[in-house]
Amino acid sequence: MNKWLVVIVAFLIVASGTVGFMSWQQSEDLDEALNKIDALSQQITSLESNVTEFGGDISELNKGVTSLEGDIASLELSITSLKATECAVLDVVTLLEPSVVYIEVVTRFGPASGSGVILTEDGYVITNYHVIEGNTSIEVTLSGGDSYSATVIGGDRELDLAILKLDSSRDDFPAATLGDYEDITIGEGVIALGFPFPSDLGQELSVSSGIVSSLRFIDGYEYIQTDAAINSGNSGGPLVNLKGEVIGINSWVFTAGEGLGFAIPVNDMKEFIEDTIEAI
Repeated sequence: MNKWLVVIVAFLIVASGTVGFMSWQQSEDLDEALNKIDALSQQITSLESNVTEFGGDISELNKGVTSLEGDIASLELSITSLKATECAVLDVVTLLEPSVVYIEVVTRFGPASGSGVILTEDGYVITNYHVIEGNTSIEVTLSGGDSYSATVIGGDRELDLAILKLDSSRDDFPAATLGDYEDITIGEGVIALGFPFPSDLGQELSVSSGIVSSLRFIDGYEYIQTDAAINSGNSGGPLVNLKGEVIGINSWVFTAGEGLGFAIPVNDMKEFIEDTIEAI
């Protein structure tokens, strides 16, 4: 009996040790598994941080791309605007050239010349009064080369405007379009057309471009100030906006400075035209 008791006790001791060892081993395995999970969790957190940072970099990159696209779009718009302006100048010159005329005048003091612009299809022309003042004969030459003698219909020395009538029965002269004074804006592009220094440069139409620099009252009269080049011989020629409308008649320059040309505005032109032509 004692023998079997010893065997049972020994068996219980061995079994208890085995269970204890297994429990210890499982505990070690569990701790190791938890450590691995913790390490994996840290790696995941680090990866998430990297992803977030990478996402921020992508966002900044997208902003940079968007900004660059905006700069490119702005540049393209500027180029388009510049091309449009260049096209507008060419279009305006093509449109107005047939209407701009060269005026040769014989006076008792000798020959003189200037420019003018055709107002009506039946041959009325406007120019400066000082171009035709004291004339004994006037000859007007169109861009196509046709020449006509002309008669002064009316003039205003103070306003410095005169209207001529071409001696012709034609009713298809290329008349220019007059603009509106209320639409004139300081800074808008303008073109001056005329025949400067014809004795030196020949009777070739000259075109200069600039802007409306100011609208001024000088000695009781209103003028459009422009930096478009105006020289001797340009007097009486048109100042034109980029829509091809005559907004003034080039009249004089301020010789004490550069880029200071002055044109009689279209509102004064229209009033003078109405008073002169309608009175005929």
